[in-house]
This record gives sequence, structure tokens and C-alpha cells, in this order.
Amino acid sequence: MNKNRALYSAVAIPALLAASAATARSTKEVNLPAKRGISYSQLWQNDSGVIAPGDDGKVNILFGASQPQVVCAPLQVCDIELQAGEQVSNVNVGDIVRWKISAAKSGEGLDQKVHLIVKPVEPNLNTSLIITTSRRVYHIALRSDAAAYMARVGFIYPDEAQISPAELARVNPVSDSARGSYGGRADGLDFRYRITGKSRWKPERVYNDGLKTYIDMPSALDSSEAPALLILDENKKEKLVNYRVVDHRYIVDQLFDRAALVSGVGRKGSRIDIARYQ
Repeated sequence: MNKNRALYSAVAIPALLAASAATARSTKEVNLPAKRGISYSQLWQNDSGVIAPGDDGKVNILFGASQPQVVCAPLQVCDIELQAGEQVSNVNVGDIVRWKISAAKSGEGLDQKVHLIVKPVEPNLNTSLIITTSRRVYHIALRSDAAAYMARVGFIYPDEAQISPAELARVNPVSDSARGSYGGRADGLDFRYRITGKSRWKPERVYNDGLKTYIDMPSALDSSEAPALLILDENKKEKLVNYRVVDHRYIVDQLFDRAALVSGVGRKGSRIDIARYQ
């Protein structure tokens, strides 16, 4: 027994220390641009995105706004439904051992859709899924739970949406933890804004459709405390801008890189800063 311990100390412990040192060196060798890239990627991965309920229990996710997260469970199947007429080129999953993925089709002709059937073999798994098609590339995060799962998942594509960008965002609730994060870009919709500051009327999200900018305020916002919107020019000078408020949403008929929402003055005043990622 003592000989075994001595052998372990002589061989295993130095090996573990060497591996730990190698990991530390690897992390340390990541340069600043790479660290910044990792940070941007993590913000995109963790953003809540835009989600809306669909027919027959389908969960609709706005394509491109963030990395979709699909939750599955053992002994159940998740159906990821792609766009009608879209042809799948390749499917790659990070964990090929504990995640089973197969393809199915529904409909005919131009209405034919590809369905990816996803099944985990055990709970508490995390991996990524990349689907390349004739129209786009999907980057999906897969999670497995012991019981909860999303039976049917589909996508809203901004280029074919029949409702306005403002309506797409309105139906999606945003948690406090998601506020101020990097939202990503979808075709026709740009959610790449950082929201900083503290106030009970802190915006839930900011986005634009290429022509107008939308600022979604909390539904509890009282009209008597609605903040003023100021835009910062290249010299960081604040100036008033024309906007209108519709159902707790500020609509600005232009794009901007930096802005501020201001209410009150002095210590009793509140300020929220908005900045667009370049």
C-alpha cells in the first residue's frame, strides 16, 4: 500500500502539476484581441434573444439575434424545424456520443421542411450544434434537463416576417440579467447595443431596423417620470432629438451610436447610457 502511494506521488503528482502549469501557460498566452473576442462571443451566447410562442406549442426564435438555446431531456425528442424549402448541407454536434441527432422531412415541394430530431442520453449535458444550409448557418446551444424540454422549436426570419420589428421585440420578455448585454445582429434588425446605469425605468432593449431606433421601456413606466432622450455627437456633446413614445416604446427616426436617457437633476437625477457596438 505504501509502495503504491509512493509510486503515485512520484509519477502522478508531478504529471498533474505539469498539466496545471501547461493550462496556466495556455491561458496566459491568449492575447488581448483573443480575450476580447471570447468576451464578445460569451455575451452573444448568453443573451436572451427574441422568443415568441407559435402554433401547436412551437417556440419561435428570432434568427440571428443571439445564440438559440434548445433544452431537451432523456427519453424525449426535440424537433428543430427549419425554413420551408431550405436544404441542409451538413450537421455537426460537439458531443457525438451523448447526443443523438437524426433528420426528418414534412410537406412536399416548396412547402417541404427539414426537421432535426435531437435526443440526449442523459441530463445535465451541454454542447453546440452547427447546421449549414442552402440559405444560412445555424449556431445552436444544446442543453439537457432531467425532465423539462422544448418539444418543438422553429425560427422567425426577419426577411419574411409579416410583423414589424417593434412587434417582434414586444412579445419577448427580457430578464434583468439580460439587460445591457450584446444582442447580436439579425437580417434587418440590429440589437448590438450596450445599456448601462441604474434606474427603475432602465430600458429592456434597444435595437434598430436600419432606419429607425427603438427603445423599449418597462411597462410600469409612469408618463410623469419618462426620461428625456439625448444623443451624443462625435465630440460627446449632448443634444435633443425628436422622438415619439408609443406603448412604452421610444421611436427615434434616425440611427445613433451613443445616447442617454436623463431624468431629474443632481443627486435625485437618473441617467442611463446607451452605446452601439461597432
